[in-house]
Amino acid sequence: MPSNEILSSCDIHVAAGLSRRRHRRQPWPRPSLLLIQGQLIIPLASDPFGFGWDLLGTADYRVNIGVINAKVAWFIAVGAIVLGHIISVYVAHVVALRRVADHALAIRGQYPMLLLMVLYTATSLWILAQPIVAS
Repeated sequence: MPSNEILSSCDIHVAAGLSRRRHRRQPWPRPSLLLIQGQLIIPLASDPFGFGWDLLGTADYRVNIGVINAKVAWFIAVGAIVLGHIISVYVAHVVALRRVADHALAIRGQYPMLLLMVLYTATSLWILAQPIVAS
C-alpha cells in the first residue's frame, strides 16, 4: 500500500474528535445563549486585556440570566423552525418550476418533498414540546 493511503492512529483520533465536535454544534445559535452570554461584552469593554482596568465603569457588571424566559425562547424556536421549513418549500417550488417545462409535472414532483418537510416540521415541534429534564 502507498504510504499516503495509510492513516495513523493519531489521524483517526483527530478525525473522530473533529467529527464529534461538528455534530454537537448548533446550526443556529440559540437566542437565549446570545442574550445571556452576549452580556459578557459589557464588563469586557471596561477591561479588554484583563489588567483590572475599569475604563467605562462596567467592570463589576453581572450577567442578568432573566433577560429571556423559557416561553419567549420556545416561541422564537418554533417560529424559526416553521419559517425555515416554509422558506425551503417555497425555494424548492421556484427551482422546480424553473427546471421542469410541464407545470403539472413540477407540482407532482414536489409532493414527496412537501410530505418530508411536513414530517420534519412535526418532528421538530414534537421535540420542542418535550419537557426538558436535567439528569
